[in-house]
Amino acid sequence: MSNVALPVSVDAIKLADQNIELKGVFDICRLERLASLLLDKSGTASVDLRFFRDEMGLRVIKGTISAQVLLECQRCLEPVEVNLNSEMSLSLVFTDEQAKALSKSYDALMVSANEDLSLLDLVDEELLLCLPDYAYHETDDCQINYKKQDDDFQAAEAKKKNAFSVLSDLKLKT
Repeated sequence: MSNVALPVSVDAIKLADQNIELKGVFDICRLERLASLLLDKSGTASVDLRFFRDEMGLRVIKGTISAQVLLECQRCLEPVEVNLNSEMSLSLVFTDEQAKALSKSYDALMVSANEDLSLLDLVDEELLLCLPDYAYHETDDCQINYKKQDDDFQAAEAKKKNAFSVLSDLKLKT
């Protein structure tokens, strides 16, 4: 993958009409919404996008976006590396009617004929969609000692006084 910085915005319609492929990277720190959720904002997102017209004449963006990010493990609260990978197949549409008429093989991307498409926002959004609901290490790699926690829990349970033991004491006194 090329380490060429990509433009922030492009004329997607023109690129699709010219059958252009863009390969490059965005610094993760520039992906504001994604970066706000990460422990470390360094690194890059690799982008490989092809803009073209399909056999039906639809303007399409197909490609992949990937990044390796650091999130907080929800078990041990330590950093965990997570690979984010997005494969996308978008069709450029101008109206809701066009979006509704698309085949299931494409997701609609609403564009304006006189505005550039923000590649930065597109990459940010695609990677946000790849985030796991809960980030965590594999059980063997996690910093939490489950055996110790289980032993501590069982010891605490054993020390708890049975609520009905008071009744047995009353029964003995009568």
